[in-house]
Amino acid sequence: MPRARRFEFSARTRQLVAQRAGYKCSFPGCDRLTTGPGDDPKSVSTIGQAAHIYGAAASGRGPRGNHSLADDELRSPENAIWLCADHASLIDKHDGKDFPAARLHSFKSLHESRIAHELRGYAVPFGWVDGVTIHSSPLLADSTHIDLAKLNLVLAGNSVGKTALCEWIAGHVDASQLERWHKIYPPTRRRLRTEMRYHDPLPHRIAVDFRLPDFPRYTLDNEPTTSAAGAVKVVFPSDLDYELHKHPDDLGAIAAVLSLAPLDVKALCDSLGEGDDRFRQATFEEHQRTWHLEFKVPTAAGRIETRTLRELSGSELFRLVTQLGIRVANTMSAIAPTVLILDAGFSRLDTSWLRRYAEVLASPNCRFQTIASTHGERINFKDVTWSGWQIIHLEGKPPSVTVTSGFGGPDR
Repeated sequence: MPRARRFEFSARTRQLVAQRAGYKCSFPGCDRLTTGPGDDPKSVSTIGQAAHIYGAAASGRGPRGNHSLADDELRSPENAIWLCADHASLIDKHDGKDFPAARLHSFKSLHESRIAHELRGYAVPFGWVDGVTIHSSPLLADSTHIDLAKLNLVLAGNSVGKTALCEWIAGHVDASQLERWHKIYPPTRRRLRTEMRYHDPLPHRIAVDFRLPDFPRYTLDNEPTTSAAGAVKVVFPSDLDYELHKHPDDLGAIAAVLSLAPLDVKALCDSLGEGDDRFRQATFEEHQRTWHLEFKVPTAAGRIETRTLRELSGSELFRLVTQLGIRVANTMSAIAPTVLILDAGFSRLDTSWLRRYAEVLASPNCRFQTIASTHGERINFKDVTWSGWQIIHLEGKPPSVTVTSGFGGPDR
């Protein structure tokens, strides 16, 4: 019987993936060195393997098989994760069901982030959010588990549950995100009960349960706590356009958007000119005891002009919140597993935005995970998923919404 055709990595690809991993196993908690001296002075011993994130079989069968990817995509460095021999074998057991592609993408991205920081001389903790389980809720039809990748795109129509899902995830860390959920019982009578799994690098579980409609009950590793006591950080910006209508003061508006102290906001905005091609020399000016934010902004004609925060268009405000959120999440990720949630005002997301920001958010310089949400009318799913976004698709109407997730569009 002829051997089934497989798409193997080239020697150059294997070397690239190994070098980006620092020749260490990317499996969380392993960190095993995979290359070293051989038995004689002229030999090298290696136990490392470039394992496939999506399966190598041309048939699309086997662990994490995928018919929709092109041959060159299956052979590319983006489809390879560097592991020791033991963990390369482990991820393919049980047909790979214990280690879906979303999880392996997270393992790879976060390991490379840690290696990049170590290369610069910084010792940083290695943590990530593994996934979220919605045991019961007023909106979803069934219990649902979602493995969180490095980049996650929540896709749904209006009033289906995009914002709700984001609030539930953030609610494991910040009880204020759950304030509207203790009241939502009819018509299902189903209470909100969720759980988050994360590593810091040891595994932990935070659970939330509205057993009574007064306030959420939290447990950390099955032990009751009086509040959200886990080590995870969540950056969940609110809508800047909305906050600007509420606050006459720009400093107060941005502080409300990011849940930061005003002094932290000043320092954050002062850093915008570092590597940003749009907002330069951001400064706060005080007029009649009110703070106004001004930028130096390049024009289409190549000139530099001064613009105030309230003169920015909706798309520019959207971009500003993204840039600020990235900076806050990067700071927090130096001390704890961190998730950046981009939901408020992000209906403008399209394929171009997702591809452009995938290059930033998936890079080793960003050690956090990202969740963004949109309607999806202007998205090319093949382009988006291959650039690293896992699709979390919500379909139906409450209280019977169903959830599917993976690296593909809603019809795949």
